[in-house]
Amino acid sequence: MLEIADVPVPVPVPGEGQVLIRIEAATVNPVDLATRSGALSAAGLLPARDVIGIGWDVAGTVERV
Repeated sequence: MLEIADVPVPVPVPGEGQVLIRIEAATVNPVDLATRSGALSAAGLLPARDVIGIGWDVAGTVERV
């Protein structure tokens, strides 16, 4: 099941070589379907989790660098 949810989390602080983006839009692509199905975890590319967020492609505003 795919569900849109606002999950309150502390605002992360970007580390070296990272940016913090205020996300305005996200997409669902084939990689997200592979993530959700567990295929990437089974291949050892992602840790197994009970709940996982998808929407790897985003558009927004860079807040911090």
